[in-house]
Amino acid sequence: MTEKLYYKYWGKATLDDEQGNSHHLLPYHCLDVAAVADVWWQQSRDISRCFMEIAGLNAKQTRAWLLFLSLCTTTANSTCVFSVKPWRHGKRSTPS
Repeated sequence: MTEKLYYKYWGKATLDDEQGNSHHLLPYHCLDVAAVADVWWQQSRDISRCFMEIAGLNAKQTRAWLLFLSLCTTTANSTCVFSVKPWRHGKRSTPS
């Protein structure tokens, strides 16, 4: 079985922590971001109402766009333009 290409990219990278972890794989980071955005959407009625007014959509449509755009932003953040900071520590955009 071949390894999926999206498992070669990370969403967050830092210096190694106590457990030796230096990155958070992109698919899991995207899921984390979407989960946080969804909780934020559900907990903040004022902000969700403002988003719906700006978008001119109903709650279900606006939530779908919010989650989709949060994933797009997170994926874009994994590009080399945003991944320069970890390179200073000898890391590449893919953990290998």
